Amino acid sequence: MLSTRGSSRKRPCGGFLSIEPSELSESVRLVRGLLLAGDSAAFRHALEDARARSAWTAECEAWLSKRARRLRRPDWLEALGASALQALPLADVPTRAKALQPILARGETERHLRDIILGAREYLFIGSHIIEDLALATLVARKAEQLPGRVWVLCNLKATFLDVLPALLDAKEATGRLAETDRRKLDCLRVLLASPALVRHGDVHLKAYASERAGYLGSANLTRNSLRHNWESGVILDEERDLRALLRALRSEWAHARTRVTWPEVGDGLVLESRAERERPLSEVSMPFMTSARYRQELLADLKQARFEVRGLTYSIRADSPLLVAGAPGLRRVIGADARMAIRHPNVRPIPFCHAKVVVIDGRVAYLGGENAPSGEAGGLRDLMIRTEDPVVVARLSGEMACLF
Repeated sequence: MLSTRGSSRKRPCGGFLSIEPSELSESVRLVRGLLLAGDSAAFRHALEDARARSAWTAECEAWLSKRARRLRRPDWLEALGASALQALPLADVPTRAKALQPILARGETERHLRDIILGAREYLFIGSHIIEDLALATLVARKAEQLPGRVWVLCNLKATFLDVLPALLDAKEATGRLAETDRRKLDCLRVLLASPALVRHGDVHLKAYASERAGYLGSANLTRNSLRHNWESGVILDEERDLRALLRALRSEWAHARTRVTWPEVGDGLVLESRAERERPLSEVSMPFMTSARYRQELLADLKQARFEVRGLTYSIRADSPLLVAGAPGLRRVIGADARMAIRHPNVRPIPFCHAKVVVIDGRVAYLGGENAPSGEAGGLRDLMIRTEDPVVVARLSGEMACLF
């Protein structure tokens, strides 16, 4: 079943909500008042008011998380998530103590993403274009049980997946001709939506993951191929300055993705609920991170100044890509693309299992992130990239690509 709907139907609360307030502690009375709120707007207003009082304690927070987790109220969890997003530390930190940690390898990303998920103690942000690895999806769901309302999952439920969803839900069809990848996507969604994780669908191509302790921005989705087989690239972020900048970017993407995904109260399927209210972007993307549009502008500017060489890795590329046509005619260009997607071009070399997205110009500046080699036309999906002139990072990426070529 695939449907759209407005607000969720109320469920009976029961339990300590029926107890006389005089029999409860002050902390529990505060939580009881919150859970009796009529809708998500009233709940969120009462929550913010309660958190402003001196009587609001860690006991209150624990009680609230416990009840919201058991009751599976999507509107309450959404309100918890919105309140938590507002409270996250986003102020810029001016200096970085150490260099970024670039990755360009096969089979290394899973370890880093597992560490980010398991290490989260306050919040966890998952931004993955595709989610079909059940092991990591299960870890995210378990973390959401520990942090209800503070685990956000942003993905892209492509039209091709939604088209086959009715057949996937049909027991007879599910054992036949349908793609195994679509079955895995549905299994992951079932696990995530059975947990208190907040899930949204948007026109995104992101591969970004963050907790308060560490983050990752790169080319790896939560898929078997990305985690175990493909050449993938990215950067590990553990500096407070970079983590806050990434978090600002992810909050902005969350605000733009206004389709909430939930499981129906009766039956099997997905409920895609468009958020009718226009959410104000909570923050903007700031350097060193950049949107797809900003990436194209910066890349073109750097290509025009290039004097010697352009090296890159991408999953796919077109003949009109700036990597092949922009800049001086005499530039040496070496671009690696996945062997299945590589075009016939003297400067494009096929590389098996290449899903990395890296550009290095003149050994001076490097770009990494989730965007493939840009073409002459602007893309329609939202993505994030990072630009760095750190000589250590650029030299390491140049060396890794030289081995591939």
